[in-house]
Amino acid sequence: NLSYNQTNDTFNEIATDYLIRSCLVIHQEIGDQTITRDNSIQDHNNLLKDHIRANNMVDLTNIWKKILMNFQVNSNKLTDEIIINTINCIGSYVSWIEINLILDDQYMNMLYQFLSSNDNSKVKIETSNTFNEILHKKMSSSKKLELISFLNLGSILNQLNLNSKIMEFDVAMSLSKLINQIGLESLIVLDNATNEELSNLNFKSLACSKILEI
Repeated sequence: NLSYNQTNDTFNEIATDYLIRSCLVIHQEIGDQTITRDNSIQDHNNLLKDHIRANNMVDLTNIWKKILMNFQVNSNKLTDEIIINTINCIGSYVSWIEINLILDDQYMNMLYQFLSSNDNSKVKIETSNTFNEILHKKMSSSKKLELISFLNLGSILNQLNLNSKIMEFDVAMSLSKLINQIGLESLIVLDNATNEELSNLNFKSLACSKILEI
């Protein structure tokens, strides 16, 4: 409420910066899977995540979307930092929230723009990292193949100028990791597929096409 004024649809930059940083800290405390925790602490964190999923995630993902929409056209040093941290929020939370909350057209169009833009390399890198996290989300082979097809990142990347001789090293590294992740997840789809899925010619053809695309 402090960061967003619904009356005139505007954001307070400082309050928004604090909000996004707080979201990142919350994830680090209860959702970061790279941190080893005692079973009792993990059980407590799981209850907190259940509560956030049930009561807050729709509002949070909606406000993140509004933040990205607002600040991508009001760029300065602080708002660029807000955009980077908001994209980081999406990539951080995606492992434990309902993924469909961030797979709508508005979110995807903005993320594709950030990935394709050459205006800010840090935004491009963070967006690439977030797509990595989206691709890495645990799900069945059929659902993962649907996700890979929906994201259509192979086509998006093919439209970019991926000339490593003129690209910043960190940008080239992040895009290389993304390309590798798409290929890896496409292979995992086939490796983890059930016999029934593998006997489906459409499933197998689509999975193979995504590997060949990469």
